[in-house]
Amino acid sequence: MEKMEIHQIEMLAMKFWGGKLKRMGVSREKQECTIILYDAYIFGFSIDERYKSFHAVLCLQERVVLHTLLGKNLSINNDEKSILETFSRIDQYCRLRLPKEYVQVFDNM
Repeated sequence: MEKMEIHQIEMLAMKFWGGKLKRMGVSREKQECTIILYDAYIFGFSIDERYKSFHAVLCLQERVVLHTLLGKNLSINNDEKSILETFSRIDQYCRLRLPKEYVQVFDNM
């Protein structure tokens, strides 16, 4: 199982969400990136320096984050399949929280 680097995860996210995602920034040095989904939610992704594990969080406010969504931990294995599963869980969370008409605008972009 090949471990992914943060720039690969950012590219995977851009491919997965397309126009539903806005980039906020990436730091290869810190192995972190931040994205905005559906113009509504900010998520942070990072790679642990020591163990190279993948971490994802929902940013609620400065220094306040959620590590779980819908009862499932967002930090999982650092491989493409596992990260795509986390992206699916994040997308499901966003879609459940946002009005259908609002999400349809993004689906039709």
